[in-house]
Amino acid sequence: MIIGDGELEESYKNLAKEMGINEQVIFAGKVNQDEILSYTKTADVGLSIIENMSLSYYYALPNKLFEYIMVEIPVIVSNLPQMKEIVEKYKVGLVVNLDNPVELVDAIKQLTEDKVLNGKFKENCRIASKELNWENEIQNLLKDL
Repeated sequence: MIIGDGELEESYKNLAKEMGINEQVIFAGKVNQDEILSYTKTADVGLSIIENMSLSYYYALPNKLFEYIMVEIPVIVSNLPQMKEIVEKYKVGLVVNLDNPVELVDAIKQLTEDKVLNGKFKENCRIASKELNWENEIQNLLKDL
């Protein structure tokens, strides 16, 4: 399922059709923010893919990554330092190089087909979510005041 829309939506729909998977890919469009977690919880894998287009992107640490971890969804992230550090430290998913599309496809297949690995990452997400949450972060922020 792909949630959201944007300038590439039609090209993704066409690509799914060309690949013969348009019956398997659901384009949900925009979803109300209050409903997003109910969709997220049903995923097998969470993608937090960012292209290295600037220093801001290079050092990005998207909220979506933490959202996936909170609902115990194994992640696939771009090989960028901040995201890679979280994924490798907590062992919650896989890191891919975006310059190699086959690597991304292989990672998706691995996490959807290897139920044991997926289960290990889910368990690690559960453990990580006890540390990587706003309640802990606020305490760290207040400590420094």
